[in-house]
Amino acid sequence: MSVEVRDGDVVRLQQILASRNAALSLRELCGRSSDTEDEIRDHLQGLEERGLVDRVEGCERDCYRVSRECVERLREANLYRQIGILYDMYEAGEGREETDCGWVDELGYG
Repeated sequence: MSVEVRDGDVVRLQQILASRNAALSLRELCGRSSDTEDEIRDHLQGLEERGLVDRVEGCERDCYRVSRECVERLREANLYRQIGILYDMYEAGEGREETDCGWVDELGYG
């Protein structure tokens, strides 16, 4: 199955990939967006249905990570390079605290 990345998806996907562990909870995404929690939840559900993100269960909160195929689509469209800038920006703002998804550390999307 080939995934289709739409213009409205790119920012959310980049937000997830720019996190320390390339996985964020709904709560963490709310902190990075002016969208409401319901809007973000609905968007994540649509991204999951289309194969762009995977929901990772088993911790205090469900976390979302970008699928490997979606990462490849972002690279092909030259939309992956900006993630380093976002990562640096988020790291400067977050300090060194653990994220909700700190246990998701073997993704290897670099």
